[in-house]
Amino acid sequence: MVTIKDIAREAGVSHATVSYVLNGKSQQARISKKLSERIKELASTLGYRRNEIARSVVTGKTQVIGFLVHRAGTEHFAKLLEGVMTEASLNGYFVKVIYVPTSCTQPESIVDICRGQRLAGVISSSSLFQDFLEKLQQQLLDNDIPLAIGPGGYALPHSIRIISDDTLGGKLVFKHLYDNGHRRFIVVKMAYSSAWTENRAQGFIDAAEEAGVYIGPDNITLTEQTPKFNTEMFIQQLKKSGATAVFAVSDYLALAALIGLQQHQYSIPNDIAVAGYGDLFFGQCIQPALTTVAEDLNDIGRNLFSSLLKRIESKQNLRDYEEEVQLHQVRLIARESTKICLP
Repeated sequence: MVTIKDIAREAGVSHATVSYVLNGKSQQARISKKLSERIKELASTLGYRRNEIARSVVTGKTQVIGFLVHRAGTEHFAKLLEGVMTEASLNGYFVKVIYVPTSCTQPESIVDICRGQRLAGVISSSSLFQDFLEKLQQQLLDNDIPLAIGPGGYALPHSIRIISDDTLGGKLVFKHLYDNGHRRFIVVKMAYSSAWTENRAQGFIDAAEEAGVYIGPDNITLTEQTPKFNTEMFIQQLKKSGATAVFAVSDYLALAALIGLQQHQYSIPNDIAVAGYGDLFFGQCIQPALTTVAEDLNDIGRNLFSSLLKRIESKQNLRDYEEEVQLHQVRLIARESTKICLP
C-alpha cells in the first residue's frame, strides 16, 4: 500500500509537506500551487488511498456521521435517511444508523458510541423525545460533536434544525376543505404532545378561525396511531359534531379514520371527506386515494447533512452558534378522499 512517506520520497519533499497537501492545507502551510499539483498528481499516479483509520487517530474524527432513530421501519424515516445518505456519499462520508430504544432515557450509552466511533457529527430523526435530546446535545457539545435535528424535532440552542412548515400545511388543508363547501370539521391528532402534531393542528384551527369557523374540544379527537386508533370515540365525536370533513395530522391517522368510517358504513367522500398529512405511498393506493400534504423529506435529509458538514468543517466553537432553523415549504395534494381534485 502506498503511503505518504512513499510520495514524499518520490517528490523529494518532507512527509509533512505531502500531508498538508493531501489534507487540503496547502495554503495554511504556504505551499505553492505548482508543488501542490505535482504532489497530488504523483499521489494519483502511485495509487495512493488515504487511510481513514490512521487519519482519525490524528484528527480524533472519522468521515462518518451518526443517524439516531428509535423507529426505523417507517417510510418517513426511510425518505429522510435516503436524503442524508445521498448527500453524505457525494461528500465522501458514511452514515452509521444508531438505534435508540424507546426505553432509553439517559444518553450516556449513545454518546459513548459516538465518541468510540469517532463520529464527526450526529443527525437525530424527529422521533426522539425532547428531554432525551436536551441531555444528548449537552454531552455531544462537551465532545465537540455537532447535532442536526430532523423535521418535527424540538428547538435546542446551538443545534441545526430543519423542519417542514407544518403550520402552513394545516392551513392548506383547511382552505381546500372550506373551498369545497365544508363548514363542520373533526381534527384527529396524537394523544401525546409533539411539535409536528401541534403545529399541523394549530395551522388548521387558525385558518378556521380566520374563516369564522370555531373548532373546540368537541371537534378534536385525541388518539394513538394504528392499531390503537380509538375508532369508537372518533365516530361518537363525528356524530355529535355533525362534521362533514376530517383532517388527520398524519397519513397513518387518516388511514385509521378512513377504515373506521368505512366499517361504520360511511361513504368516502360522499358522506364525509378525509385528509391526511405526509404523502406516504399507501395514500395513492387505497380507495379512495388520500388527499394529503407533501413534505420533501429526501431534500430535507440532504440539507441536514449539508448544514451539519459546515459545522464539522468550521473551526468555531460549537457553543458559539445560535440555533439554526431552516423552514421547508409543503404543498397540498388533493385526491379522491376529498371529492374535488385541485390542479
